[in-house]
Amino acid sequence: MTPPEKTLPEKTLPEKTLPLLAFVSLAAACGAKPVAPEVTGPPLLPAPDAEMYTVSPGEPADPLVARVVTAGALRWDESLSGAAASLALARRSPDDLEDARWAAVRAGYPLQVSDIVVGDVAHDTVPEGLAELISGRVSPGQHVGVVRARHPEHDRWVVLLGDRSSVTLPVFPREHPLGATLALSAVGADSWTLVSPSGVLEQGALPLSRGLDESGEWWLELSVDDAVLSALPLHVDMPTPAEPPLETPGEAFAGPAEATELLYALLADVRGAFKHPPLRIDGVLETLAEVPLEEAVAGTISRSEGERRLQGAGFVGGPVAQVHCEAVTPAACLTALLSEADSRAALIDARFRVVGASVEARTNGLTAVINLASE
Repeated sequence: MTPPEKTLPEKTLPEKTLPLLAFVSLAAACGAKPVAPEVTGPPLLPAPDAEMYTVSPGEPADPLVARVVTAGALRWDESLSGAAASLALARRSPDDLEDARWAAVRAGYPLQVSDIVVGDVAHDTVPEGLAELISGRVSPGQHVGVVRARHPEHDRWVVLLGDRSSVTLPVFPREHPLGATLALSAVGADSWTLVSPSGVLEQGALPLSRGLDESGEWWLELSVDDAVLSALPLHVDMPTPAEPPLETPGEAFAGPAEATELLYALLADVRGAFKHPPLRIDGVLETLAEVPLEEAVAGTISRSEGERRLQGAGFVGGPVAQVHCEAVTPAACLTALLSEADSRAALIDARFRVVGASVEARTNGLTAVINLASE
């Protein structure tokens, strides 16, 4: 086929951010009045960076944090609290769940982070009702990360809500040398999925033993009965980046044309990070995304049927893929796709050369369908 093509624009990540619904203000949730115990001195925080992935239940060293944990009968986790420490020490107040999830990666927490609560109060004080607030939001057995950090004019409290998964994982490295073997078993999981930096997806039954033969960021999922229990990156022959791949929720947009342009630009950034050449925008692939977009909005989209349509339209010289997402911004849309093995493999597949997307924009977000092909 010889459809019209043009090169994807090079663009830096957007600077403007929007608040996520997962962010909860402590001042609003607990009330502005703090409870002032005896002065205890500077906060004591767990390490925000760890070399190993591990669940680490324990007791907080900080006496004020320990008071909240005890009062709420919370399942405090040191790895998850290390992620909370990273956010609490930041200059700006954290309001992004993806920032929290990347902080969890760096702190070695291997399960999902589902919510973030943050707020500033006077030094050596506890927000009134904090233990009750957390207890009302967690389920029995759910991991909680709680810390406070000292800033010049206030203490910042950060609470992260983690997983209530039944999976038990071994301690294993976050970073690996090229050629190392990833050997894993897990109690409560029965299968694994790996996506290589070149976009090759492999699956199998646990235990896992696989050589890490590509430099870059790998993606690992552990599942039971097709339900994903753990999904996290592994970094081979490279350090773990300080920031997540995309700034989310990312830049706002004025309408479908601007949303589509942002989507293309951010996809170019993603593929550039994996050292793949930029994709070319294909007009036929854009047209072929319009009907699947209607199906995505209606909740009836089928990826396999969409890919059959691409092949039926003449894209038969190599692999094809169709993915879709719904989010508040294009950056959040791509972040969601990169956090799921099948979609991630499609976006970073080194064999793809052309792309076409269709986007429906709304006041509260967008729905997008992205078609990819090798020619």
